[in-house]
Amino acid sequence: MPLASRRARSSARYARPFQELILSPWIVVPAALVIGWFLATQSSSINPRYIKLLFGLAFAIAAIRLPLPYTLAGFMLVFTVPTFIFTGDTNTIFIAFLAVVWLGKMSFRKVPRPIRSPIDWAILIYLGVHVLSFINLETTEAVEQSIRIMTFLGSGCLLYVLLVNNIRTESQLKLILQALCVTSAFVDFAGLVEYYAGYQLIPEWFLYGAGQSFLEGRVGSVFGSHALLADWSAIMFFAQVVLGMRSNYRMAKIWYYGLAGLSIVMIFLTVNRGGAFAWGAGALYFGFLMRRQIRWAPLILAGPIGAVLLVLLQVAGADSMGHFRLFTRLAGTQIERGVPDTRVEVWRD
Repeated sequence: MPLASRRARSSARYARPFQELILSPWIVVPAALVIGWFLATQSSSINPRYIKLLFGLAFAIAAIRLPLPYTLAGFMLVFTVPTFIFTGDTNTIFIAFLAVVWLGKMSFRKVPRPIRSPIDWAILIYLGVHVLSFINLETTEAVEQSIRIMTFLGSGCLLYVLLVNNIRTESQLKLILQALCVTSAFVDFAGLVEYYAGYQLIPEWFLYGAGQSFLEGRVGSVFGSHALLADWSAIMFFAQVVLGMRSNYRMAKIWYYGLAGLSIVMIFLTVNRGGAFAWGAGALYFGFLMRRQIRWAPLILAGPIGAVLLVLLQVAGADSMGHFRLFTRLAGTQIERGVPDTRVEVWRD
């Protein structure tokens, strides 16, 4: 019997369905410990380090036991709330761990060999330019800070490589997008709670402090940054609209289009002009590409209604979040040599 046939029969004989894998004691027990311990910290004084270690242990076990597409989908559920563990934030550590697992499985021929993507050259140039910028550094502190930034950028590029090489079918891609939609729903809910109640769903001791840049009067949700939330919402809007257009079920369309509407709401609550501009430019490009698939009559009818609702939403939150208004900021923007005035002042400083 050929070697390939024996391997196929062996893998089919020992293949386990996803439901059995996800409900195995190796995953359920650590997950129960993590959730229970996390809830216990809300009412008692338990060392937060133990909670973080349990989160890391649960993720490591899941990464080893589950196929990589499911592990990557799980990472998409938690990457918006990174925490600090020993040497860095969990996002960087988890991505590096997934890369090691991927290389290990590839060495045993359990996953396909890597493929090239159309932007590999752009990633190399991007990282190379950042390394080249090190020649302008003059202090040890600046070098250390640049290395941390380089690690952050490199982990994002490495995550892209993992996604390209392990998400190769439409069903796997849909799994990743659905996980991102669930994450988007949580991010939007946390943003609404912060806007109207002034309460953070994720405690500050858990979040990675280096990624936080709170600004009074601007919603940041779990990101702790109004700029990140605006960019995230602008990107997720188009992914949610595409999923809604491709769905054949009414409830699924309501779910995806509802999330897309919440993404627009988040952009307005952040009062971030960059996110609003990115969404507007993306909408024009998306409309041009999908012009034959979009039903323009309902869209044109819903446009003015949505604009009125957004204005009312901002007025309703005036007492809790101050005087910030996205329309007011856009109208008052001064352009100096093609750059908004606030950015020119920052660069001059």
